[in-house]
Amino acid sequence: DAWNDWGIFEFTQSKYYNKGMYPFELDMAEGSGSANISLYWTLPDEEEELIPAIYFFQIQILLKFGGIDPAGNSLTDATIKLFNIDSTEYEINNNEVSVPPGVYNIYFTLPGYFCRILANQNIVANDSIGIILSILGDYNLDGDMDFNDIDAFIVAWNNQDAGIEFGPVTGTSPDNFVVLPDGKLDFEDLMVFAMVWNSNKNESFNTMAFDDYPSTNEESAVTLSFNGIDNYEVVLKNIHNYRSSNIFIQLTEGISIQEIQPGNIFNAHNAIALQHEYNDNKVFEFNQGIFNESLDFTGQTLLKFSIEKDYDLLQITHPVLYYEIRENDGKISKSFTTIIIDDVVTGFSLSQNFPNPVMRSFTKIRVNLPESEHILLKVYDINGEIITILMNRKLDAGEHIIEWDTKGLKPGIYYYKLLSSKHSIVRKCLIIK
Repeated sequence: DAWNDWGIFEFTQSKYYNKGMYPFELDMAEGSGSANISLYWTLPDEEEELIPAIYFFQIQILLKFGGIDPAGNSLTDATIKLFNIDSTEYEINNNEVSVPPGVYNIYFTLPGYFCRILANQNIVANDSIGIILSILGDYNLDGDMDFNDIDAFIVAWNNQDAGIEFGPVTGTSPDNFVVLPDGKLDFEDLMVFAMVWNSNKNESFNTMAFDDYPSTNEESAVTLSFNGIDNYEVVLKNIHNYRSSNIFIQLTEGISIQEIQPGNIFNAHNAIALQHEYNDNKVFEFNQGIFNESLDFTGQTLLKFSIEKDYDLLQITHPVLYYEIRENDGKISKSFTTIIIDDVVTGFSLSQNFPNPVMRSFTKIRVNLPESEHILLKVYDINGEIITILMNRKLDAGEHIIEWDTKGLKPGIYYYKLLSSKHSIVRKCLIIK
């Protein structure tokens, strides 16, 4: 009665009868292996009590396996491997196997999918074991790859939780990669994760997702620093246990990303950085994370990027930067901020000269005035000496393009300054002709 589940018992009697299989009952403590037992069985013509003796028996437990993908579809082709703690492998047929009680490691693999590992499973009774397998890179099992998978991968890496492995692999492309689990998360897992990210991302992005980003009433976790002409830095504020970050930049007509890269602080740490462009390059995603550390990044540059403007397409709207920053203490900062483009205004503005750098004998400067007023446009050399005055008169409200003849100027850095009775703006120009 102490046995909760019955298995198949094979026993050898030391005397009285030869080895055989008969109906019987056991009276013993719960356990497995060899034991002193009182055994009662029924023979075809008689019933008698055997003298207690040593009988050797082994319980065989029936295991059944199955797998599904995140959508609930059955994965009938999954390869399943079962090993005991001595690394002895048990052959599985038709997703079933009989094994003695013990501790086992179970591996589920399928080409193009990650390897799911159930480690140190204490098997003591008949059981059906089902798991969810998903594509390589889908660490949180929701059917796709996104920032949540990057963050989950970093958490698993920090905890050395190898329950899901991505590498090493065999195969020629992510669609047919077969994971060869090695029981650890290391560079090979990271390399496969990055390869799959770069190959599996969609070309479209539903911008309705940005509706989930709240406008914070608290102090923003980032600030945008304008660092030179059309160059920006995303600087963190009050981030004391940085783990990972997700940045989206939603561009407007006439604006494109020219260059984007992590802040210099990431060069000194074990980091991951993955990016992607969507919607004909109108939505730009940049993800970063730090492994095995919890860092105070307050005041540090998270991201640097530069933009390029097509003046024929510029609209009176500004790009928006959406951010989500996760820390190791569980804090999540999520909101958005506007990227102010000087040229995308209805007020007083001075655009970057184009082309810049100047490689011919002329360049153009765009000026926008909210009202008719007298303006002065001066050019200075790097020492602050006035080189020429391009404009010194009253202009009507609106946009004006002023041509600057650079013929005769030496290569180098120059500055041009727009002044009115209320405003003053300076830009830098490089001549390399």
